[in-house]
Order: sequence, then structure tokens, then C-alpha cells
Amino acid sequence: MDVSRNGGDIVFRTPFSPTHDLIQIMCGIAPGDPSRNNPVDFKLAALQRRGNVDIWHADQVLSYATDECPPYVINGEDIGGNHGHTCAVR
Repeated sequence: MDVSRNGGDIVFRTPFSPTHDLIQIMCGIAPGDPSRNNPVDFKLAALQRRGNVDIWHADQVLSYATDECPPYVINGEDIGGNHGHTCAVR
């Protein structure tokens, strides 16, 4: 896995097939008050030709989002849609 961060954006590149890698970009990566709604948003999923040196380059976009989309599961709990229960560390 390759990871690159640029300001509040982060990209993850993982193997997908013999010819392509999968890149996933999230935004909203920043320190913040845990009692506030500071979601990490899904931005893009795409395929990239293997060997491309630019981790941010998308050859074939699979999904692009312009609204916050938190993960479906946090700490083993299914949170469903755009907003769920509070996530806390005890």
C-alpha cells in the first residue's frame, strides 16, 4: 500500500489487478475537537495503470463524491447513512 497526504486530502493506493491499482481519496483529514462533527469524507475511487509514479492520477474513475460519506462501520458498529451515533474512546 502507498499513502500520500496533501493538506487535508489523503490517497491510498493498493493492488487491484495485474495491470491496475486502486486509488481511494479521502478529504477532511485534520485535527479537531472530537465533540464536533468533523467527518472524513470519501472523495474518489479510481483505477490507475500499474507503474504510474503520480499516486494522485486517476485513469478510470469509479466513484466521485461531493458530499460527506463516513464509513459504514466504526468500532464494530453499523452506522448506516450519512450520520450515526457518537464515536468515542473510553
